[in-house]
Amino acid sequence: MQVEVGDYRLELPSFWVEGTARSKPGLAAYNGIVTRGVSFDFHVITGKARDPDERARFVAALAHNHNPKRHLQSSTTFSGTAFEVHRFEDSAALGGGAVYQMEFCDAYDDLLHFAFAFTPPLEGEDSLRNLFHSIVFGAIVERGPRLYARK
Repeated sequence: MQVEVGDYRLELPSFWVEGTARSKPGLAAYNGIVTRGVSFDFHVITGKARDPDERARFVAALAHNHNPKRHLQSSTTFSGTAFEVHRFEDSAALGGGAVYQMEFCDAYDDLLHFAFAFTPPLEGEDSLRNLFHSIVFGAIVERGPRLYARK
């Protein structure tokens, strides 16, 4: 299944349950149910790559909304793409000890954000994280030829 989110095309696996995409000037978003108990969010903040203030505002707003008992921050890479990681543990907004993990990366001129929510323990959490990285990385790679073919 393919979903267009702004200028990015997400290739979603067949087991994906459902989701919706929406957009407004400067922001495109997708929210979906991956499988029972796991949701996935993807946002494109147009023209805000390498903007630490925009990233900080996004994190602060979500931290305020989730009011987690613990906020862990780290970084990782996937296929050479750097991701800033924020993990909200025991999110008050989601309840029941739920985790909301979000990651940011820059692609072209855009700030990309993906997140997934679940209640631990989640069997296959690392596998799902790798799947989500693959989906986002695939959207970045796929956009390149379309972006430069327009010029």
